[in-house]
Amino acid sequence: MLSFNPRKIFGLSQPAINKNEKACLTIFSPGGKTKIDKSFFYSKSVNSPFIGRELNGSVSGTVQQDKLFVRTKKN
Repeated sequence: MLSFNPRKIFGLSQPAINKNEKACLTIFSPGGKTKIDKSFFYSKSVNSPFIGRELNGSVSGTVQQDKLFVRTKKN
């Protein structure tokens, strides 16, 4: 709902993992829970329908082209 349909609506192709191409991946663990609150966000924008909810799983980081971004806990 949050990745495939927006791409479909805007006519964007679905990313694929192919040999010799740069990656666009999310590192996700389905175990555990993640509590979403305003301190969760790194950007200045803090509007989300998920604020105040506890979600299943957690994102550890992303791979974007040739860069690795690792999520660290904010205090």
